[in-house]
Amino acid sequence: MGDADDFSTFNFGADFAYLFGVADVFSVGPLVGYSHFLGEGDGVDFLFIPVAASGRFGISDSIFLGADWGYAIGADDGNDGGFFYRPKLGYNFGIIRLIASYSGIEVDEGSFNSVNLGVEFGF
Repeated sequence: MGDADDFSTFNFGADFAYLFGVADVFSVGPLVGYSHFLGEGDGVDFLFIPVAASGRFGISDSIFLGADWGYAIGADDGNDGGFFYRPKLGYNFGIIRLIASYSGIEVDEGSFNSVNLGVEFGF
């Protein structure tokens, strides 16, 4: 999605976050991750390391809304990085959570956006 659609059709990544409970239904904490946009054919891949604040608000015992805001550091040559954001919706199965999200990285040359589905493990 976004400008990344012109040269990439697939994105994968991983995140590590530690959330602190601020209230019964609200938590915040730091997040660091890795996001890799694969170039089409012999195209160039784009790599990012998001560093962000993460927040969650529980709607019920099982459903929560969340968001990450920060900066995605460019991890390949000529990639300066940019503003990172990701709203998300999750379902809590206990130690495992299913997350649907939309992530965006706004860089000087355009944007890298993706629709994501992931699994989260909580301890």
